Amino acid sequence: MDFFSVNSILAFLMFWFLLIAPFPTFSQTPKRTFKKIPLVIDEINYDLNIISIKQDHQGYLWMTTGQGLLKFDGYEFINYLNIPGDSTSLINDRTESLFVDHTGDVWIGTERGMSRYKVDCDFFVQYPTPSS
Repeated sequence: MDFFSVNSILAFLMFWFLLIAPFPTFSQTPKRTFKKIPLVIDEINYDLNIISIKQDHQGYLWMTTGQGLLKFDGYEFINYLNIPGDSTSLINDRTESLFVDHTGDVWIGTERGMSRYKVDCDFFVQYPTPSS
């Protein structure tokens, strides 16, 4: 008499698939919690919604928000804003999209057109939409 007969194997498989397998098994998943880190620039506490994030060739993180463009170097933030009358500033504070080109310049899409951040010169070139 075989210890593992065909009938006993079939009975075990039927028992497994009909009685035990349909019940879900639960593993212990780690509880993940996220902590909101306050964003403080020049002693002003910002509550920003970040719309998009890109990293440039030098490792800086660029973030578009409804209140300007943020640049993060790993330690501190710089907030770039539109300065009325200054053609080398951001074209609009409501930034929406980002692109880093092959030269490392950062292109920013806004409601009023595009801005190009010239990395080598540290200023913006504005490209307004025709309706602006």
